[in-house]
Amino acid sequence: RSRSFSARPQYRESFVTRRSMDQRGRLRAPGNPSTRDTPKAAAVRIDDTPSRILESAGEVFAQQGFRGATVREICRRAEVNLAAVNYHFGDKQALYLETVTQAHRTLVEQVPMPAWPPETPPEERLHGLLLTLLTRMLSHTQSWERRLMMREVMEPTEACRRLVQDYFQPHFELLQEILGELLPDDTPDYL
Repeated sequence: RSRSFSARPQYRESFVTRRSMDQRGRLRAPGNPSTRDTPKAAAVRIDDTPSRILESAGEVFAQQGFRGATVREICRRAEVNLAAVNYHFGDKQALYLETVTQAHRTLVEQVPMPAWPPETPPEERLHGLLLTLLTRMLSHTQSWERRLMMREVMEPTEACRRLVQDYFQPHFELLQEILGELLPDDTPDYL
């Protein structure tokens, strides 16, 4: 038998199939044929990974706490490789801090602080501040963000210091300012 040679290399069917080759005979990228060829679709998939990790981490941390949660479980729920947490966040502690930060950001966006004009009476500002804070904490929806924030307050971790600094301290200072306007000048300052 004589063999014919062609310019295109011959591959065994089990190694590379015709479906994995483009029209010019080059190998195609693996993955979903409808999305693999567009750079924008690839970028969406890549950028989606940290979001999926954060969402899964929030659910796991809210249910099990920092100590009970495992990176393996978070990655399983996010449907990502175990190394993705280290790649995007560094380690479990950094992921937890980012998850708590995201939970705080989401709650603030859902129930924003009222914008008061300068002439707003202190009674009205106090009412608005307390209503906002209580709504954030006690809303009927039991999202993982709310459960995680409550868990962090009840079982503080390293993230609690960040929460106090970024979340509680500014609200406490606002509360002090409002109360300072409401209370008589001769009220002792205990704080």
